[in-house]
Amino acid sequence: TEDEQEMALQGRYGVFKSLLSFRIDAGDEDLKTHLSTYGKNSTLISKTIQNEIIECIGTFLQSKIVESVHKAKYFSIICDETTDVSRKEQLTFCVRYID
Repeated sequence: TEDEQEMALQGRYGVFKSLLSFRIDAGDEDLKTHLSTYGKNSTLISKTIQNEIIECIGTFLQSKIVESVHKAKYFSIICDETTDVSRKEQLTFCVRYID
């Protein structure tokens, strides 16, 4: 469900915080300093900020894919729709293209 997906990203041990830890472990000193220096309520990693970051990344990736498809000589689109037991419809949209 959508709530479960949000929990995976924003939960106590969510993906987002794991990614931040990964960056720190990889040597990102600026991030480490930021998270250790600022107060718990001003680290800019709230669920609102996380959602904004995810939205920005999604928009960026979508624009890059659209740009690549526009440049491609050939492309195809495959769509499939399914409804789960709670009657929630989900559409899968797949684009294949040749560079």
